[in-house]
Amino acid sequence: MANYDPSKPWVCKIWLSDGKVACDVFIYVDDLRTVGPSEDECWQVSRRVASILNSLGLQDAARKRRPPSKEPGAWSGSIVHTSSDQVEVLISQERWDKAKMILEWIVRQMSEFDATVEFKTLESYCGYLIYVSRTYPSVCPDLKGVHQTLDSWRPWRREDGWRMSEAEIKVAIEDGVYETAWRMDFDDERKAPARVKAAARLAWDLEALQELFKGNTPTKRRARPGKTAVATFGFGDASGALL
Repeated sequence: MANYDPSKPWVCKIWLSDGKVACDVFIYVDDLRTVGPSEDECWQVSRRVASILNSLGLQDAARKRRPPSKEPGAWSGSIVHTSSDQVEVLISQERWDKAKMILEWIVRQMSEFDATVEFKTLESYCGYLIYVSRTYPSVCPDLKGVHQTLDSWRPWRREDGWRMSEAEIKVAIEDGVYETAWRMDFDDERKAPARVKAAARLAWDLEALQELFKGNTPTKRRARPGKTAVATFGFGDASGALL
C-alpha cells in the first residue's frame, strides 16, 4: 500500500475520534503494564485495572506501581523507550555488562586452556545469551559457535562442528570409522566432559559478538523502521547490458 507507514504497529487499538492510541493493559504472567496516549489517561487506566482486580479479590499493591513514563524500567526482559519519534528496545546496564563479561570469559578460556572451554559454565552462559537475544535478534546467528562447542563431545560430528547427515553417518558405520560413536548413541549414561573443544567457528562468532557489544552502554535497537524501500527485479544478460 502506498500509504503504509512502517513506524506504526500493524495492529493496535485507536480512538476513532482523533486516531490516537487507545488505553490498554498488557499482562506478562503476574505483571501488568498499562498504556495510554497521555500521562493522565495512563493513570486512569491503571486505576481502572486496580479496581477490577480488587473487585475480584486480587490484591493490587499501590507501592509497586510506577508512574507513567516514556522510558519505563525493564519488563519481560527488555526496556522499551518511546521518548523519541521511534520505538526503541534495549536491556539494562547490568545485563549489558554481564553479556560483555561472558564474551571476555570465553575468549580467555580458549587462550588459556588450549582452545577448550569449561562445559557447565559455558552451558549456563549460553542460556543467558539466548535470553539477551530476545532483545537483540542479531545475536542469534553468532551463537552457532557456542552451541557447536557445547555439542562438540557428542558423536557424529564433522570437523566443522556440524552434525553429520544421515547419509554420512551410514557411510561412517559401514566403514567402521565411528564404531565408538555408534555405541555412544545407545549409552544413556554418557555425560559431557568437564571441558569441551571449541568449535571451528567459535573464534569468528566471538569476534562478531564482541563487535555488537563493544559499547559501554546498551545499544538501542529500533523496533520499527521509519522508512520503506522497494526491491526491483529485472531480467539481464550476463554478457551484456540489462534489457
